Amino acid sequence: MTHYEITFRIQYDSPFGRFTSTHPGVTISQWCNWHKDYIEIGGLSSIDKEIQGDIQDLAKNLQSKIIRKSLTKSTLRIVFGQCNCTKVISPPLMTIDRFNCLVLQPYIFQQGSELCRVIAFSQTDIRKLFSNLDSYGKIEMLSRRKVDGDVVRDDLNISRSNLFGGLTSKQKTALQTALDIGYYKKPRGANATKVAKAMCIPRSSFVDHLRKAENKILNSLHPFISLEAV
Repeated sequence: MTHYEITFRIQYDSPFGRFTSTHPGVTISQWCNWHKDYIEIGGLSSIDKEIQGDIQDLAKNLQSKIIRKSLTKSTLRIVFGQCNCTKVISPPLMTIDRFNCLVLQPYIFQQGSELCRVIAFSQTDIRKLFSNLDSYGKIEMLSRRKVDGDVVRDDLNISRSNLFGGLTSKQKTALQTALDIGYYKKPRGANATKVAKAMCIPRSSFVDHLRKAENKILNSLHPFISLEAV
């Protein structure tokens, strides 16, 4: 059965949206099992008094009690004692459910907006979904992909940590810069020399960082590629 993978960004008023507007370098990832909420607040340079106060205000706005909290490097992990979905109105979640689509967790909030990943099973449902979402806030479509297959599974569950967790900061920068200035476009918008110049490093260093990044990512994808080849 054909389905569609859609990623879009929507801006509307919410406690998580307000928090990420106040702290624009932060990303909130939320998972819900309809009983408890688990969130990760990533991109924190430090946990100062202002952040601590804003987190307490967040809990009050969500009308929920924090029952677990831990800090790992630059990420704060929080478990709320109650699910917040029924107390805090989420236009995307309500609308996605109403038009026969599936929302994929985690729910992600950045710079005052929510990043939504959705599975839809018909063009009609997609049209109705976005026609109704328009009334709630500004929408930016990021990607839309038609998938012809028998099942909806595995390919949607590759985590960022699996793909990029083993990359060094230099390898990530080399890969991001190469993507940004067209190294991977057809026709190619930049060669290795141009990318290296943009990074202010020797060409040989750029190529070394890029090849190592590509090697790590491809090895992470190898099990999934093997499944497709069967």
